[in-house]
Amino acid sequence: YIFFRLTKTSVRRPGSSVVYSQRHTIRQLYYGNKPFVKGRYAKGDASVLSKFKSYADRLLSRPANFLVGHGFTPNVLTLIGLAIGLVAGIVLALGFFVAGGILILLTGFVDMLDGAAARNGHVTTTFGATLDSISDRYVDCIVLLGLGVAGVNWFYVGAALMGSLLVSYVRAKAEGMGISCTVGIA
Repeated sequence: YIFFRLTKTSVRRPGSSVVYSQRHTIRQLYYGNKPFVKGRYAKGDASVLSKFKSYADRLLSRPANFLVGHGFTPNVLTLIGLAIGLVAGIVLALGFFVAGGILILLTGFVDMLDGAAARNGHVTTTFGATLDSISDRYVDCIVLLGLGVAGVNWFYVGAALMGSLLVSYVRAKAEGMGISCTVGIA
């Protein structure tokens, strides 16, 4: 209620003696009735993040080119990352947290490599991006369920799982509204 009916102001329309009541949202109070204006970073990248992103792309280009040269496609790398994430979840469920953590790092590295391989090989596809996004969510779920089985409080596991799954929802919602949502490292 407070976000949508924050204030009530009286407005007299030109040429009328009647006073109208208006309610304003927080956005209207802050920006007025102007449409959403794209800011300085219209592409969704902050300057520090975009510098780090270009550095990560340069760093990953050599191993990505090596893997593409040896016949690995970006989709195969995505499936390899999914398999490593599955093993990481099982290892975590068995209580081997250090080994599970190392496997999670390896999964993240392979996940960055598949995107770099797709960009460097000029083979980016909608199917590949969808497969990558879905496999990332599966890895998140598998790892968090492994932690739950290992004894981590299920409340924390559920909260982390909701946050993880909301990543895809927020990105899809933003892009559906016409807002660029391309923030990420690699």
